[in-house]
Amino acid sequence: MMTAADILDTVKQLHYKYDDALPPVTISLRDVITMSTPPPSLPQGPPRLIAASEKGVTLSGQPTSVTVPLSATVEDIMVTLDGADSPGRLTLSVEGVRFTENPGVVYEVHLNMPADGDPIADDTFFVGVVSFFSSGRHDPGQQPDANPAGINHAFDITGLARTLRAQDLWDGQQATITFIPVGLIPPGGTPESAYDVEPATTPHVARVSLSFTP
Repeated sequence: MMTAADILDTVKQLHYKYDDALPPVTISLRDVITMSTPPPSLPQGPPRLIAASEKGVTLSGQPTSVTVPLSATVEDIMVTLDGADSPGRLTLSVEGVRFTENPGVVYEVHLNMPADGDPIADDTFFVGVVSFFSSGRHDPGQQPDANPAGINHAFDITGLARTLRAQDLWDGQQATITFIPVGLIPPGGTPESAYDVEPATTPHVARVSLSFTP
């Protein structure tokens, strides 16, 4: 009887040979995949502030907008971002969100949405949502600080900016950011009813800015 310890040569004793190397075709395919699949492009540097609103804005129960002036530098960056393989990233930041109490709603953020735009039927301009689950409270009677402080929200709008430019919906002179309050849809309600809300408090946004990461 032969035991495992007695087996020293699998080829001669068991007529079996282990595969020590990948078949040539497999190696060739692996080499092809490695050579033909470049690593994804990633931003190479730190974010750089390129535009900011000149004042803050207090949010309410109605759509509220703030504008961010854009310079020629921003337009140059946008031309660069038009390339699908551009590694750069454009970020919209909502800075210094402060409030006395949680307003009980969230605010949708839209970029360059027309005054008669319908956020329910058309999400072309949708950026993201500002919520109030973190601490950004200030004491009653205390004015919100004009400097960025409190809650900060950052949104990658690289793809959205490309889409807006491709559809001729990008304004090279200014970006208009609109905040729309949204609540829960009540039982038996419609999507429209979620927009018929009254915040418990009026949050204040210190600044809206754009930054570019090359």
